[in-house]
Amino acid sequence: MTKKQKKWVVILSCGSAVAVLLLAAVHFWLSGMRSYALHLPDFADLKSVTLTRRGGEEVELVDGDGEDVLFILQGNGRTTRTESVQDAPVNVDDWIKVDMKFWKGGAATLFVFQRSSARDGEYFIEQPYNGIYEMSGDEYNAIEKYVS
Repeated sequence: MTKKQKKWVVILSCGSAVAVLLLAAVHFWLSGMRSYALHLPDFADLKSVTLTRRGGEEVELVDGDGEDVLFILQGNGRTTRTESVQDAPVNVDDWIKVDMKFWKGGAATLFVFQRSSARDGEYFIEQPYNGIYEMSGDEYNAIEKYVS
């Protein structure tokens, strides 16, 4: 190999390495931009909906109340970029757990809460191991009235 050929081999090798590094960086950046969607079942698939306040007060919703809560939770197709990595919210003074039991067996759980470290008016839905979604104070209050 001549000096000129070696020079081109080095330049092409370095260029390839830089391209691979750039592609890896873009991949990791896009991974951080992942979007999560709130997954809620159809009400017809549910046997029951139960609300439990952190202190232990439990209310099983009957008639259309369970469907109303599910409708409130659905909102306008909630999405977020904030991932949930816990079984339950952390750094939260008070939450309401929503348990949904299916006719075919199994259950799904999520939590609604106001973060104590947040400023007034910031309410959230957390679906464990999925995402943390914003909700309005009116939506939170509409759900809270069932356990108050």
